Amino acid sequence: DLRMSRGLGDVYKRQVWADGEKVLAFPGAEGGGKYAMGARASENPEVYHVTTLESTGPGSLTEAVSKSNRIVVFDVGGTISYDKWKQLRIESNTTILGQTAPGEGITIEGTDLSDFAGKSNIIIRYLKIKSLRRK
Repeated sequence: DLRMSRGLGDVYKRQVWADGEKVLAFPGAEGGGKYAMGARASENPEVYHVTTLESTGPGSLTEAVSKSNRIVVFDVGGTISYDKWKQLRIESNTTILGQTAPGEGITIEGTDLSDFAGKSNIIIRYLKIKSLRRK
């Protein structure tokens, strides 16, 4: 049950409309994506646990965002380092909950996030991004 996983409460129930009003992506959301649904757009979202700080492989963030309809939570905290210039590609209908990571949270280093072209309903919360691109 999604509500029982890592204390997510009732936030990620499949609720799109409340009293005739659209539901915000998360409390306090503003701007163009404030009504993004993330994994709530799916009839059967999967909770995926990131269990390693390795950049690829089973339990990695890369694996977590490689398929649509996932709520991504973290069982580890720290820095995930990517090869320079590699882009992390995030599929549609994905919710990434960085606040579930223990300790100081999650830092992504050495990459930029996906350009999101052709993607929709992506919610990313509480991640630190350290791009190595030179300006």
